[in-house]
Amino acid sequence: MNDNVITYCGWVGLFGEPNSGKSTLMNALVGQNISIVSPKVQTTRGRILGVVTQEPHQMIFLDTPGIFKAQRTVEKAILDVALATFKDVDIVVFLIDIAKSDLDRIVYKLSNLKIASPLILVLNKIDLVPKEILLKWASKLSHFNAPIFMISALKKDGLDGLIKHLKTLLSPGNFVFDKDDLTNMPSHFLACEMTRKQLFFQLDHELPYHTYVEHEKWDEADDLIAIHQCIVVPKDTHKRIVVSKIKDIGSKARQDMMAFFHKKIRLDLFVKVEDKCLDMLTKQIQSS
Repeated sequence: MNDNVITYCGWVGLFGEPNSGKSTLMNALVGQNISIVSPKVQTTRGRILGVVTQEPHQMIFLDTPGIFKAQRTVEKAILDVALATFKDVDIVVFLIDIAKSDLDRIVYKLSNLKIASPLILVLNKIDLVPKEILLKWASKLSHFNAPIFMISALKKDGLDGLIKHLKTLLSPGNFVFDKDDLTNMPSHFLACEMTRKQLFFQLDHELPYHTYVEHEKWDEADDLIAIHQCIVVPKDTHKRIVVSKIKDIGSKARQDMMAFFHKKIRLDLFVKVEDKCLDMLTKQIQSS
């Protein structure tokens, strides 16, 4: 880029209730599956960073855990990550699943959040509701004096208008990342996330929330990556369940890795019991 060209850069936080579509929006904007997505709530545990560069603009997105009423220690750690991120971004994008969210609850939640940065409200999944519902939401939310965008993150509808508006809010400044960067997340972290995604798809009830994936080894050659990971669970009974599903977990995760890294993948998964699994998971979330 010409040195005389003014560049613009800013940090954009993606917030909302669980399953509002934040991770889907992140992936659609970045053009790559950086954030894992599953039908279960609270899939996102920490902050996931994605970069969109459309010269002379660079937007650094932070996908955050859903904002919900936390009860347990791990849940409180997840919520703390989301709330702390409000202070770290230049622009707040608040997503709303318009097909499932309760209007009064959203208004109450927005009214009680401490948001100092410019706010953008995004009504997601607009393809699932009639027009009169959209108008009702837009009217009720208008008193927040924030621009409202209507999108379908899954279908990538309405994203151009959102990006165009975000660019107007960026401040002059140097790019933080190279123009070709999509994330700063290490490859081994992304691979662990792909395996963790399959825990949410393959395991039932609370078990996926009580587990995490540890990176152990990464050997990369020209056309092959050999990956060793460990799935950590708190109880022997959990280990038996995970082991019974390990073939499907590994197979699906390996497919995601091959699609992402564009190489053959050899994935070796192990399962171990750690009595302090939840404590370690909490610390892992807090450090994200």
